[in-house]
Amino acid sequence: MIDTTEKQRRVSVLINNQQFFVENPVLGSTLRSLASIPDLNQLFIETPGPDPDVLVEGAATYDLKPGTHLYDLPRGTVGWQQ
Repeated sequence: MIDTTEKQRRVSVLINNQQFFVENPVLGSTLRSLASIPDLNQLFIETPGPDPDVLVEGAATYDLKPGTHLYDLPRGTVGWQQ
């Protein structure tokens, strides 16, 4: 019998159109590492609709829904932050 709690914690996400499986909650640094995001790039969680996409911070944790899309961009492409 499959534990539904465990099943809900493990989700499939797309980072730069590549599929990865993560355990919720997941650290931003783990997301960056999985997809080999360069240190100088920013990683974003795509937000549907007119709201801005969410900048992924390395030490923050995220509860991602199955099928969540993430992408990276070089700093300075949108709202550069130090």
